Amino acid sequence: MNIEEIRTPMQLSQLIKTKYLPATGTKGARIKVTGPKGSKTYPYSYEAESAHWYAAWQYANMVLCEELIGPVFNSDEDQHYFLATFTPTPSKSSIVRQYAESAGLPCVDVRLDSASPSDVSGLPTKTVEN
Repeated sequence: MNIEEIRTPMQLSQLIKTKYLPATGTKGARIKVTGPKGSKTYPYSYEAESAHWYAAWQYANMVLCEELIGPVFNSDEDQHYFLATFTPTPSKSSIVRQYAESAGLPCVDVRLDSASPSDVSGLPTKTVEN
């Protein structure tokens, strides 16, 4: 089994909210995007068919590295909601467990961050004989 063959089949979604911010004396119109990794403000895109979708797409691709679906629903013309879908990457321990299973080997999961010294004192060690 190659590492490339290990996949996680489920997809998850995260909600992204966009809000129109009008121009001020010092800044042009903007779209504020709020998602699971905080908020980011993008210049209003007059060229895009939907400035809200374009800002949400930038956030999803640059901040979350995910695919954008939406808009899911609009609360009003100044705010829109989108879903960013993604497939989670497998954890390091699940990769090791899947590889051990494919090779027919046992896999013992020991979490050192929650283990006391007496918990790991019985682990086998290699000794060198003279």
